[in-house]
Amino acid sequence: MAWRRLHSLVALPVLVMGAIPAGLLLLERRAGPAVLRSPAFAAGVVLVAAGLALTLWTVALLVMDGRGSSTWPPAALVVRGPYRHVRNPMILAGALVIAGEALALHSRAIGLWAAVFCLLHTVWFPRVEEPALEARFGEAYRAYRARVPRWVPGWIPRWGAGRGG
Repeated sequence: MAWRRLHSLVALPVLVMGAIPAGLLLLERRAGPAVLRSPAFAAGVVLVAAGLALTLWTVALLVMDGRGSSTWPPAALVVRGPYRHVRNPMILAGALVIAGEALALHSRAIGLWAAVFCLLHTVWFPRVEEPALEARFGEAYRAYRARVPRWVPGWIPRWGAGRGG
């Protein structure tokens, strides 16, 4: 169990938000000192910081409230924190980090990776993840899915403050 938590907290995010973009940047060979002085660098850093903070928050909620993690199924439906505003805040967080990296480093390759990341999850979630959640949590998940958007968060929470709504 400890290995699974370590994997979800370190390995997968490091691969998706760190190793793949770093490899693409090396292949692209575009980064240099001038990138660090550009206005886009600061904006990208803000996106990366927001995405990393959201990643940590969502993983913590899945472990604490859902009694699971991002790589193995939670035992309880998590509907508080960012999950009150958007059904997939962890994927949104990953997209923010990767897009921020692309912006900060002026990298077309990382920008393309951000688009591929979003496309893969746009296909994966409705076809695989959401049916699995519906099978696991039944009516509670159907009600949650009907009220909370998949990707674009609303400013007003669309779900109650507690676990059950």
